[in-house]
Amino acid sequence: MKLLIIDGNNLAHRVFWVHRHLQYQGKPTGLIFGFFQSLIGLKKRYTDHHFVIVWDTTGSTRRDKESEDAYNKGIIPSVYKATRIEAKKDEPDEKAKSMISQMIALHRFLPSVKIQTIKAKGYEADDIAYTLALRNKPDKTTIITSDKDFYQVIDNDITIVNDMKGEVWDRAKFVEEYGFYPKLWVDAGAIMGDNSDEIHGAPDWGPKTTIKYVVEHGDLDSVLAAVQAKPKKSKRENSLLSHIKRVRIAKSLKQMDIVPDLPELHYEGEFNINAIKSIFAKFGFVKIMREAEWLS
Repeated sequence: MKLLIIDGNNLAHRVFWVHRHLQYQGKPTGLIFGFFQSLIGLKKRYTDHHFVIVWDTTGSTRRDKESEDAYNKGIIPSVYKATRIEAKKDEPDEKAKSMISQMIALHRFLPSVKIQTIKAKGYEADDIAYTLALRNKPDKTTIITSDKDFYQVIDNDITIVNDMKGEVWDRAKFVEEYGFYPKLWVDAGAIMGDNSDEIHGAPDWGPKTTIKYVVEHGDLDSVLAAVQAKPKKSKRENSLLSHIKRVRIAKSLKQMDIVPDLPELHYEGEFNINAIKSIFAKFGFVKIMREAEWLS
């Protein structure tokens, strides 16, 4: 089947910031409006696809354990997604409270829409999407996300679409842009790190330098071997060799996991157009009211 996977948390966060000023009767509605508007737009364009929304729940048990062990051993300076963990401990500000309340409402309303949703305890939404895409081969899969971690999934039959920017990333475009195959995106990410998730690569290795070495030598092991073999090494190269354990941890944290025992891909809910129109009326979504049928 043709499969369309939506990175739910990613989409929710993006539409929240785009429509953060939208209110109805004094209550924030931008996230809910933006999410339904995006679903309608996708339904119009991908009419012959099976839709699945994947969600984060408790995070990644494996990544949390690996990063905590590495942190305790002094290999990395902070644990995986440490900033986000600390933010959850603090009293949420008004924007965070608005997002949380709208997310709760969104999850309550989505069962009225004819779209399958999947969560998996101990795994991230990335892992679920990765597993579903591989399982769907050789049929075509499109993943809707702005998260560049998904570049590692790109293949002849797996395409990444950043819908809000209109960017379509297939295998040919990726190779043209970066000069290596998508499977090496994990290796590149391990070397240069990822500040957004607090994945610590080699100091002083940015995207330009990292991509150059991956293009020339290949995966992480090949880059390390090539640098080790050089009789005279630059300061940056010595930095890489001094942080081998760190970049290996980074590669493991960047690599998506296969999730066991995911449900079969078929919609089990009951589409309720009246419930959807009632939701749209409640929040004053006049603009998309006439297009509610597309959510079937």
